[in-house]
Amino acid sequence: MSVTRGLRSDQAHIATGGRYSPSSLADIASEWGYSCEMSGATDVARAQEDSPLAAGLIATQKLSSGLNVCVSDLTTLHDNDRIGLARRSLTIAVNLHGSPVTYAIDDDQTVSLVAESAMALSAADDTRMASSYRRGESSRILVIQACPVSVMDAELAEHLDAHLQETTAKSLSLSCRARALSHELFSPGHTGLVGRLLAESCALELLACVITAQQAQNKSTSWIHSRDIAKIHRVRDKLISNLDAEHHLCDLARDVGMSTSTLKSKFAAVIGRPVFQFLRDKRLDRARDGLQHEGWTVSQAAYYVGYRHASNFATAFRRRYGVAPTSTRRSPREASFRAQAAE
Repeated sequence: MSVTRGLRSDQAHIATGGRYSPSSLADIASEWGYSCEMSGATDVARAQEDSPLAAGLIATQKLSSGLNVCVSDLTTLHDNDRIGLARRSLTIAVNLHGSPVTYAIDDDQTVSLVAESAMALSAADDTRMASSYRRGESSRILVIQACPVSVMDAELAEHLDAHLQETTAKSLSLSCRARALSHELFSPGHTGLVGRLLAESCALELLACVITAQQAQNKSTSWIHSRDIAKIHRVRDKLISNLDAEHHLCDLARDVGMSTSTLKSKFAAVIGRPVFQFLRDKRLDRARDGLQHEGWTVSQAAYYVGYRHASNFATAFRRRYGVAPTSTRRSPREASFRAQAAE
């Protein structure tokens, strides 16, 4: 693999064609400063609690810039849940190919990483991340981590420190160059010095994408008064607290003393998504969680998050996650078992 081939053992961790148990995955995570807990395989006997959960390849590297890189190309062997505690950092994750991965962040944010998409997680403090994996799922993931205390560039460290004041997870638009470099990391044609330089180049390119997005966000909200930003947050919180309700833009605007046009433009600028796209995403994220962890049926999931027709819900769910809600659902017994295993 280009990222690690030719490196000394003190520069990188690599496992090729391996099978990974909860303990081995936790060991790899600890190298990045993550505290990681895993339920173990929930579809095998309890006596096999350290059974392999995934097979494939994982490689990690600490770059000369102080950034960390991890590439993985894994297939899930058994259903399992994973909970990690990330330190204060900026983490960029790219799903280059395969099954979607959904992360629940500090129990109040959810982000789905579908194929050919990326996200940026700004962790202002130790941040809890939970995810679930089902047997047969496979994905090729690239992760870049930047910690203010570790990066070598003083200006970059200062920028990171200034922007890690709030824990947020946002989708990230990649430049064509960043996307091409990310795929190149999995090419066997680049080894040794070339591979290490490629990894450095890719990590810095992705970091530049995040900083560019942050600067654009700052410009887009600089014209909005802090009082109006607080109003937008009230609307956001109301939507999240009442996912099953029928919402109308005029009512939401009236509640905070704005016109509908003002609410539309300022909500998109502050939150990063239009009002009803944000609501739809939150509804689907909550439904997915209920299907996976609470034993909801598809009809229940649709009803609980405000869909009148299960067919419309199923269409929206497939469009967001790339799979049907029926393939995501776990039985009440299995959901209960998973909840007990995670405790």
